[in-house]
Amino acid sequence: MKQSCNPSHPSNNEKDFIVHCSLFIVHFFRMNPSHPSNNEKDFIVHCSLFIVHLLLMALAGCNNEIGENEETEPIEPLEPIEQIDEKGNVTQTGWTIPKVSDFEFTMTFVAQLSFDGIVSEDTGAELAAFCGEECRGKANLVFDKNFDAYICHLTIYSNVSSGETIRLKAFNPEKQFIYTQCTDFPFKSNSGLGSPTYILLCKL
Repeated sequence: MKQSCNPSHPSNNEKDFIVHCSLFIVHFFRMNPSHPSNNEKDFIVHCSLFIVHLLLMALAGCNNEIGENEETEPIEPLEPIEQIDEKGNVTQTGWTIPKVSDFEFTMTFVAQLSFDGIVSEDTGAELAAFCGEECRGKANLVFDKNFDAYICHLTIYSNVSSGETIRLKAFNPEKQFIYTQCTDFPFKSNSGLGSPTYILLCKL
């Protein structure tokens, strides 16, 4: 037996809804104790059924209102925040290339990048040099046809000829991860580390 006049109830259809509402109206009029077909027992029964149907219709209205309130706008996926460095280059890390005029000494670091054991061929991958929290150089992977490989040619800047500790960090655009455990080394002016065939293992 159907017990709800809510047309959205799983067991209801439009016809059931009309039947429940019709019974509600019938019981409403049969509640009159002076009706020819009523006796005291019938009067009590009709009153009870009237109240039941009234409550069911009120609950049905509440259910419909709740269902409407639960509908929300779909959540759109967040996109990576892009930033623009001082040279107009788009970067997803915010790492910026230092102004050459602000530094006196340089050294170089050349390498291929390996993320999680896979050598990267993504030109969006970045390698950056840091002294403390200051970025001292940044480079993207570029294809070198002489070696048939994607290579970072990184220039590192300093105002002291030697002694500063440089830490390399790398950005993997495929996974949106920054790898902070690449390698550390002391800065030494006019020197170079790595090579086009050297593979730098980047770790989180």
